[in-house]
Amino acid sequence: MSSPSPLFDDLEARRIEGRVIIRQFTDQLAGTDELEQSTKAAQEEIDKEEELEEIKRLKFLYESSADSSIS
Repeated sequence: MSSPSPLFDDLEARRIEGRVIIRQFTDQLAGTDELEQSTKAAQEEIDKEEELEEIKRLKFLYESSADSSIS
């Protein structure tokens, strides 16, 4: 009997952990100077890009599962 595959491999887990650390850092910035404001603005752009990628991924999964249920 084979063991179930993990949800994330080590690389993906480290990537997620890194994003969490960066998010915590960015959230703590007050935005009182130009560097902090730029950092927060860049994080907002990254968040939007990641959200779009997640929507694409979920749409692909939904469509591929719908296609396989038709067959």
